[in-house]
Amino acid sequence: MPIKILAGELPPYSYTENGKNKGINLEPFIIAARNRNIPLEIEFLPWKRAQKIMENQPGVFLITLARIPYREKLYRWVAPLSQINLGFMSFKKLNSEIDYTHLPPSSQGQNIPSDSRVCVHTQTPMLRWIRDSIYSNYTEASTEDICLKFLQTGRADYWFTDEKLARHLVEESGGDPDDLIFHQRIMKPLLYLTTSLKTPEEQVETMKELLASSDLAKQSLFFSEQLNIF
Repeated sequence: MPIKILAGELPPYSYTENGKNKGINLEPFIIAARNRNIPLEIEFLPWKRAQKIMENQPGVFLITLARIPYREKLYRWVAPLSQINLGFMSFKKLNSEIDYTHLPPSSQGQNIPSDSRVCVHTQTPMLRWIRDSIYSNYTEASTEDICLKFLQTGRADYWFTDEKLARHLVEESGGDPDDLIFHQRIMKPLLYLTTSLKTPEEQVETMKELLASSDLAKQSLFFSEQLNIF
């Protein structure tokens, strides 16, 4: 019986392209499972639906979910996959009065004004954070692509998102990722493989072993060490 894995469109971590399952968090599982002759059933769903199914159906796994405090007791956190860098993004051309050329990419930018127009993806930790912040002039978008279009067309001053995701989508749209400016890091949560609290221990251990044998674990001492903890 195949292992059921749910995923959402979260490039470059998990996404579909020309009918193929891709992503830096998903592909190592596919390759490791193929090498060990373990069948996988992968399905992409809207995030809210995927989380509900995973939460209520033992034996179903979800790639990839940010581990943040309000989710801590809801799921079984099987293993860390990668880390995201959440903050406010803008384009250099929209902030041309500031010279960023002397700054390294990771530290470009400045704290943004509280009255800035911000676009944020709904049903994400970013939306939960911004609702409690000083930034009241925000727009909720159903996809990250919509926020990118808002930024490109000047309908938003900043995009509250993950740095790697933003760079990936800008490149996919034909733009230059180096034109992005990263402002004001807010949080750096880990993305996890998760499952229901009722998933049998044997199935959890199978997924840990699969991850441990994947290229993701082999290429990173951090993830190998974390697997031993969880």
